[in-house]
Amino acid sequence: MMEALQTKIMIEKIMLSSKLFDSLVYVYTESQQWSKVNVLLSNSNLENCQPNNKTVGFLKKNLVYCFDPVLRG
Repeated sequence: MMEALQTKIMIEKIMLSSKLFDSLVYVYTESQQWSKVNVLLSNSNLENCQPNNKTVGFLKKNLVYCFDPVLRG
């Protein structure tokens, strides 16, 4: 369901409110789908996303998990 939602957001260029962005990050991090977090971050910019500072801080602390295991080593 989350994949369908994220695809729809990208196709229709829906603005990610802070609540929607935080929810997507929460779901993906809790399920440890770091590649999905990476895709979400790659597709986010100032025109389509308004994250909360708390979420940004959380992502900065856990950013290493967004990369492939090969890059972590």
